[in-house]
Amino acid sequence: MKTLYAVALGVLSIALLAASPLRADDDANHARIVEAAEIFARMATEEDAIPLRKTLKNAKAVMIFPSVWKAAVVVGAEGGNGLLLARDNDGVWSNPAFYTVGGGSIGFQIGVQDSEVIMAIMTDRGLDAIIANNFKIGVDASIALGPIGGGIGGATTTNFGGDIAVFTKNMGLFGGVSMKGAIIYERNDQEEAFYGSEFATARTIVIERKFTNPDADVLRSVVAEHTK
Repeated sequence: MKTLYAVALGVLSIALLAASPLRADDDANHARIVEAAEIFARMATEEDAIPLRKTLKNAKAVMIFPSVWKAAVVVGAEGGNGLLLARDNDGVWSNPAFYTVGGGSIGFQIGVQDSEVIMAIMTDRGLDAIIANNFKIGVDASIALGPIGGGIGGATTTNFGGDIAVFTKNMGLFGGVSMKGAIIYERNDQEEAFYGSEFATARTIVIERKFTNPDADVLRSVVAEHTK
């Protein structure tokens, strides 16, 4: 039993270290944007992605996490970096703000899993909760989860009634995986590195549109294409 808990704590420590803030690197940010564009396009065009496509048409904003991993032996932890974009009244998508998701859980669970995640933010309440920072999934705004498994989840529609719809595509095996309860927090260090200003924040980037970077155009174009 002691050995089991030692392994569990080791997994948790490694997971939390990977999810903790690191020195922002402009090349890494650019690579994340390109990866997010590829993931978004692929998820939105898969055969079983009809609910996702319908939901995206009415989304006020989207968050894209190219890779959210979860690992556990009894004690679990999850983490990953993502991007937030919002649509204005004219349908124009903003430049991205940078975020990280992290969380831990205790319960009977074992395995390793890597997930691609798209969060469709459907209401002003949901967007405001995220921009307010340290947003807890399922607590600070209501969510609807697509089924979690090998494909993109299906029950969520444009009329699901939640503030945020979460769609995942999972790789690997895991017992009892869920993003519910995980915390999403803003990465000001990455925003400062990408936009070259300490005043670049989610609000000034996504809502006030004070900052732009042409490196983000590839992602904005892909999101615009698949949210028509």
